Amino acid sequence: MSDEQLLLPGLDASNPLGFFAALGLLQSLSDSGRPGAGTRDWRLSWRDVGYWAAVLHGSSDFEDILARLEQQRCSWESELALQLAYNKENGARVPTDAEAATFDLKPAPAAFADYLAEVVDFCRPASLRSVRTVAAYGSELVAANKGDLKPTALHFTAGQQTFLGMVRTLQQGVRLEDFREALQGPWKNLSTLPSLSWNASAPRIYALRASNPSGEKRGSVPGADWLAYLGLRFFPVASRGAELKTACVAGGWKDSNLRWPVWSPALTVNAIRSLLSTRALRSAVALSALMPAGVMAIYESSILRSDQGGYGSFSPARVL
Repeated sequence: MSDEQLLLPGLDASNPLGFFAALGLLQSLSDSGRPGAGTRDWRLSWRDVGYWAAVLHGSSDFEDILARLEQQRCSWESELALQLAYNKENGARVPTDAEAATFDLKPAPAAFADYLAEVVDFCRPASLRSVRTVAAYGSELVAANKGDLKPTALHFTAGQQTFLGMVRTLQQGVRLEDFREALQGPWKNLSTLPSLSWNASAPRIYALRASNPSGEKRGSVPGADWLAYLGLRFFPVASRGAELKTACVAGGWKDSNLRWPVWSPALTVNAIRSLLSTRALRSAVALSALMPAGVMAIYESSILRSDQGGYGSFSPARVL
C-alpha cells in the first residue's frame, strides 16, 4: 500500500487552532473520497520538527489537496449544519432569510430539538457530516441560566459576534490562498475574515492589557478557522444531568481546560475520534498510559472567558 506523505508546517499541534485545523483537514479530505488507487484512507500523524507539525498521509500532491479542500468548501453552501437560524428575542426558529435571523448556537432548547430532528430526517445516508457537526453544537437537554441552549465549551463568541454567522462568512469568503497559508505557514494573521478565537498564539487577556481588547480589530487565518470548524465533529457534546460536557474539555464554564494528544502513527478519522474520547486522556498519568498507542505528547490549554462569561480564548498550551 502506498504511503505518500506531506509535511504541513503551518499546522502546529501546540496551538488549538492548528490542532483543530489538522483534524478538519483530515475530515474534509476523507469526505472528498479516497486519496488514490493505491491508498484506502487519508491519515494524520505529527512529526517533531522543533515543534509538532502535522503530516498528512495519502498524497503528496499539494495542489490536488488544495483543490479538494476548495471543492468541499463550496459543497457546504447549503449544508443543514449552517442553517440554524432563530429569533434572538424568543429563541424560536425563523427562515434563514428572515430579517431577524440570528445564526448562533443559543436558540430555545425546543427549537434546537426541532432543528436536530430536521437534520437527521434530511441527511443523506452517504453523508453524515451535518449530523456529526450539530452533535457538537449543544444538547436540547441542557439550558443556560437564561433558558437558552447551553452551547459547546468551544463557543467563544458573544455580543454582536455569532458563531454560525462567522462560519457562514468563512464558508463564502475563504479562498485557495487562505488554505495555502494555513497549511504551509507562516500564519500572517492579516485577513479581515472572522476568527473563531481558537488561535492561542496571541491571546488577548484583559488582565494583562492596559485596555479592554474585545473591541480591537484583529487579523485572522481564515483557512485555518474554516478547517477548524470542520474539525468540530471530533468534539461532540453530551448531557450529564444539568451539565453539558464537551469532548476533551474538563471543568466549569469559566474554569475549564482543553486537553489533547499528539501521536506519531498515521491515524484515520475513526481512530482519532476514538483516541480523543478515551478516558485515559484525563488520567493523572495520561502520557504513560497512552504511549503504547503512539502518543508522544499531551497538551493542555486553559479556556479564558470574559467576566460576563461570553468571549472566550485559549491560553498558550502547556505540555503535561
